[in-house]
Amino acid sequence: MKRIAVFDVCNTLINDNTTAGFVQFVASHAPGRWRRLSVWSIRSRRSPLRLLFAVLYKLGAGDFPKACLVYLLKGFSREQLQQYAQTYVQSAREHLAIEKTWSYLEVERTKGSEILLVSASLCVVIDALADLVGARGISSRLEFSDDYCTGRLVEDISGGKVELVKSFLGDKAEHCVLVAFSDNVSDLPLLEYADKGYAICTSKSNALRNCKLPEGVEYVSAE
Repeated sequence: MKRIAVFDVCNTLINDNTTAGFVQFVASHAPGRWRRLSVWSIRSRRSPLRLLFAVLYKLGAGDFPKACLVYLLKGFSREQLQQYAQTYVQSAREHLAIEKTWSYLEVERTKGSEILLVSASLCVVIDALADLVGARGISSRLEFSDDYCTGRLVEDISGGKVELVKSFLGDKAEHCVLVAFSDNVSDLPLLEYADKGYAICTSKSNALRNCKLPEGVEYVSAE
């Protein structure tokens, strides 16, 4: 049977929120200071805006930080963002990799598994990482007009990964062995759906440690 290994990316393979990390990387290399200041106001623990966004998120008002970060990419060409993404993921692989999870990826590769990166992060980032590791990517899609980013998303896959994986498998599902790796509580349905699920826990992201895991899912300490 064909074996498919599904990996989340943020805080599973890469020890960061790669949407925010990528936008911060772009802002640090783009002309002008306003993007850098905007990213700081969204990400810094000292920023009152970050606190406000956190309160609004808990009240169910939506993911304002992500929307604001994506808006900061407005005006960049597709080619520019792809080039930035290639450099960013190479740096992230070198400096922010969660090596325990990467060791699982290497094991899956030796088993001949098809590697699938499924992440709510941005398409340019996940596509670049997928190219780097020889995988396929499913991710949130940026909107482009005349090949320039509009600063909006066409599709945000947050919370919908299991349905996307099911759609990807289609009629092949019963002929596949599926393994899945994620640190996200919202990915518990995916971990449970897989034939074998791995709940990745790190010092930075350990919410799954407090969850009662479904049968067939085990904790992996990647601290």
